[in-house]
Amino acid sequence: MCKACVTDQDDDKIVLCDGCDHAYHIYCMQPPRTCIPKGKWFCKKFDADLQRVCRAKGIYENTQNKSKKRASDGTLKGEEDLNKSGGVDMLLNAAKTLNYEENRAAMGLNS
Repeated sequence: MCKACVTDQDDDKIVLCDGCDHAYHIYCMQPPRTCIPKGKWFCKKFDADLQRVCRAKGIYENTQNKSKKRASDGTLKGEEDLNKSGGVDMLLNAAKTLNYEENRAAMGLNS
């Protein structure tokens, strides 16, 4: 059943999101498509969530690199401040979620 129009018709024009397994007619997609996409396809909601997690992962990795540099310079105050605010935990969780979703998508598993 199409997530956009909530109808169960035109099964030959339905595409499943490779990330969340939601179904969409090609004519219900924004923008509408004329044919089934080749390869992996992600719905807008899943793609937006994936982009958010990717950005968080990048921020986390950048923070980790800066923290390692500070540690090698002997200044750990910045890392301690991040740990107190919970920012590192949030970013670490986002990075783990991204890795989990990437692994599931690579193995062809559905959410």
